[in-house]
Amino acid sequence: MLWLETVLAYQEGFVAAIESGDGLAAALHTPAWARLHLDDARLLLLHSRHDFVQGDWPKTLKRGVRDQAQRLEGCVVSFARGAFGRAGPAQLRRAAFVLAEVPIAAVKPHLRDREPPPPLVDELITATYHAIVQGGTRRNAGDGASAPL
Repeated sequence: MLWLETVLAYQEGFVAAIESGDGLAAALHTPAWARLHLDDARLLLLHSRHDFVQGDWPKTLKRGVRDQAQRLEGCVVSFARGAFGRAGPAQLRRAAFVLAEVPIAAVKPHLRDREPPPPLVDELITATYHAIVQGGTRRNAGDGASAPL
């Protein structure tokens, strides 16, 4: 249950940033949280639920996890619509990449080395965020193909 409690604690700040309309803050939440909670971040980002949770969960826990997953999914859909004009498969893929996958990939090497992510990680995430979000507004909303500038 420790892993699940850690996930929920991490996601709370991530979701709050998206709900406030600040996608960049959501992307930067990962390294910021990792700096404040280095051991928890290592637990969360270097392992998966399947490493710790076996068997069936109690109903109240299942409901809480389901509710949080729906809230998180709704935030990503909302972000995709706001950043890319709609929430189709290509836009949702971009949103997941820029909000979660890039930040996680940026902090993992530092967590493996048991060190807090340096400020350079924030710079890299920020540059990637702007490239994707600003670049995504110039893309064809249908298939993700580049539109003429």
